Amino acid sequence: MSAEPTSAPVVCAHGGDLSESVPTLHAAAAVAAAFAAPLLVVVGYDPPLIGGEVGDLRRAAGDLAQQLLDEAVAEIARVAPDVTVEPILVEDRPTESVLFVAEQRGARMIVVGHGGEGPVRGALLGSVTYNLVHRSPVPVLVVPSPDAD
Repeated sequence: MSAEPTSAPVVCAHGGDLSESVPTLHAAAAVAAAFAAPLLVVVGYDPPLIGGEVGDLRRAAGDLAQQLLDEAVAEIARVAPDVTVEPILVEDRPTESVLFVAEQRGARMIVVGHGGEGPVRGALLGSVTYNLVHRSPVPVLVVPSPDAD
């Protein structure tokens, strides 16, 4: 492990399937390494409040979010073992989670993936990427997926 980073952290928004998120995770690790900065991998989840026991749904959503986070951290460790990674799980909507962590930790940048949906579709669907680009107080690096249009 490298020396403790002293630079403002890079925040990586993560929440999807690992196979689709690999380019984003790799880019975030490269940016963190270039700045000798810690990498904060954030998974935000907002558990559904309908159907079944609310507590059971909340736990299931939390378990799935934790699994996504564990997979992301393992992938970063595989490709960038010298990058200091801090996994952060937040129980809130993904956009709000990432913005909260970025503000609280004084992030220098947010790295997020983009699956190819256009800006109009993204705005209508509440795309995390679209919202981060338009609401973030720090620069946002958008990493296209390999199959993006």
